[in-house]
Amino acid sequence: MGVTDLRVDLDQFYQIHVDTELMRSHEVLFQPSFMGSSEAGLSDCLEFVLRDTSRLLDNSSDPSFPQKIYLTGGVAALPGLVDRIRYDIRPLLPVGSKWDNIEVIVAANPHLDAWHGARHFANSPYAEQYYTTKQMYEEYGSYYFKDHPLGNRYWINTN
Repeated sequence: MGVTDLRVDLDQFYQIHVDTELMRSHEVLFQPSFMGSSEAGLSDCLEFVLRDTSRLLDNSSDPSFPQKIYLTGGVAALPGLVDRIRYDIRPLLPVGSKWDNIEVIVAANPHLDAWHGARHFANSPYAEQYYTTKQMYEEYGSYYFKDHPLGNRYWINTN
């Protein structure tokens, strides 16, 4: 039997079995490949940030390393998320007893705290130095991100 002889019932082929998928639905946050996405999961992003931080600290005289991870947004309210993040980041941390107690903190009101923080920042007098101006937008285009201490680093994807 060759590939041309293969007969597939499309109704069965595209069927999702909800009984098993419900239990793993939150796992998509950590492994987006479950949905066919090639994007990085939450733990992969944390690994990227922690490794980048350790590289920066290796080149500086400041021996500090992040002691806390702050979670906000509606997803932060998921049961078991804090334990899962602790489990996933433990192998990434430096060796030593002081790293065994890294804090993973959930916002008091995870659904609205990010918005309140952004509002507070936007109303502050120094916020304008971090904004992208119309002139910058016209000069650099819509894909430009202004680099500043409060933001993530931005690299242009050359692939």
